[in-house]
Amino acid sequence: MIGLESLFKYSSVYNTTLHPENLLISLDRKILIENLLYLLRSQPKFVNFIDFCNIYISSETDDIVLLKRVYNEIIESNINNLPYKIISYSNQTILNLLAISFSLPPSNNLQAECDDNFRLKIVKAILAENEKIDNDKKKYILAENLPEPLSTSYILAMNILPYDDFTNNNSNAKLITACIKAAKLFDFCYKTNTYIDLINTFLEKYKCKNYLKYLHNVLKLFFTSKDEQIIYITLDSKDVNYLSDLLMLRSLSISINQIISLEDNIDYVYFRNKPIIEIQENSFIIISRNLLADKIFNGIFFDLNVINQQQHIVKDFFIDYTTKFSEQYLFYSIIEKMISKHKYISFNGEDFRKSNIKGEPDYYIRNWNDIFLFEFKDSKINKEIKISSDYNSLKKTIEEKFVQKSNKRPSAIKQLVNNINRILNYDISLDTKYNNQKIKIYPVLVVGDSKFSIPGISCILNEYLKKELENNGITNDRIMDLIIVDIDTLILYQNDFCRKNLTLRNIIDEYYSYLKKHKPISNIKDNVIYNAFHKYFSFSYFLLQKKRKSKIDEMYDLCERFKIEGLEKGG
Repeated sequence: MIGLESLFKYSSVYNTTLHPENLLISLDRKILIENLLYLLRSQPKFVNFIDFCNIYISSETDDIVLLKRVYNEIIESNINNLPYKIISYSNQTILNLLAISFSLPPSNNLQAECDDNFRLKIVKAILAENEKIDNDKKKYILAENLPEPLSTSYILAMNILPYDDFTNNNSNAKLITACIKAAKLFDFCYKTNTYIDLINTFLEKYKCKNYLKYLHNVLKLFFTSKDEQIIYITLDSKDVNYLSDLLMLRSLSISINQIISLEDNIDYVYFRNKPIIEIQENSFIIISRNLLADKIFNGIFFDLNVINQQQHIVKDFFIDYTTKFSEQYLFYSIIEKMISKHKYISFNGEDFRKSNIKGEPDYYIRNWNDIFLFEFKDSKINKEIKISSDYNSLKKTIEEKFVQKSNKRPSAIKQLVNNINRILNYDISLDTKYNNQKIKIYPVLVVGDSKFSIPGISCILNEYLKKELENNGITNDRIMDLIIVDIDTLILYQNDFCRKNLTLRNIIDEYYSYLKKHKPISNIKDNVIYNAFHKYFSFSYFLLQKKRKSKIDEMYDLCERFKIEGLEKGG
């Protein structure tokens, strides 16, 4: 769950190391890619190396016998010592090998066969790449002697951050949030006349008459890629939608013979931008459901930004996106939906600005003596910092994005403390009808990027909050610990809050109790790591574990809605 498994390594078997590219360079690229994508989808059932070999390789060669024997010996010798699993490979392993494969000159051997010898080379390449990943993990070094919980928090964050996208995400849930955000972005642009030309240019590019038709076309791609299966998307040139489908697929695709340097694919940036491979003419294959789900929303923003840079339709689309859309449209609308059936006293940032209240909260909610104080930050993390696992870089990023900006202006933590102080002093004029001796204040940081809600970061920022409260002379046990939740989680659960299946105070208090539990779930061996590190989980992680959301039916409903409404609007 939190990415602390140990990988089975090449040197454990052969007492030497190996560069995986030396094994991959001679393999037919098409067959290699098909194998790697099969293994990527099959990772959950191939955790145990014996199971992996038994299913993936049919023959018992000397190499296979040796590999199985060594793996069993390692498991047996450490059975009472290791609280974590030793696994065959991770999603990161396969994506790294996929990146290496595209960095090599393509080998197209028409006589190549996917026999056990071919598969054995892939297995050895996996173990060699596991070695590199494991060695990189050992570089997680703290530059200073930190007390707990900061020390473990930084170690966890540096460990998980590089590959959280592929370890702790439900692709179905990702798709739902991506579609909802995409629909809201289009709605926002249509409601603001300035952006209509942007949208029209975007739709013309994909030969779609309206954005609902575009979203329906993208969703169709997602449903072709099922778990544990490789499904080819083959286009029929006689189909009425052939041209728009081809444009869509090619805009999202890498050619099977393309060469992509590893430097150009840091953090799989190339795969994120183009999560589909054109395996042959009119035939495509999806790399990853997670990557495709991400691309649905991020790709729209990227395209609109590029169009604007080329045509100069608005002054700065990026600034408009992060403030006018992300905060003032998306964030406000999600909170409004969550509390719409509750009799709360509530104000958003715009309400405060209209009353000339400076340094306002992004959202303020009071229910009797409970005050929920929200700050929203749509910050991104640099891909080089994300994969570096460097303590100093991560610390600086967290401080500049959420504590105090590089220009010395206050960010989320300082803003929260400033407004806590104002509440305690009845200095927020829109709401003063409370007793400051009885209120309980819940500070909430909503992040636009779910990478900032991984285990560890909530503890780090809570320590900054406590320090800032102390610096301001605020000592009050009714100021609760910091809550960190990403906007995608709020989108997923907005209806549960609206229908009162969840309430802010009850679920947050339950989260606080959960953090204090010694063993929140049964302490069987598979749960040891979860029980040891749950106190470092953010509110997002807690909620997603408590009330899982896959909602495949909701995805089909979205697809059907986009199709019907798109046709009604002439799509």
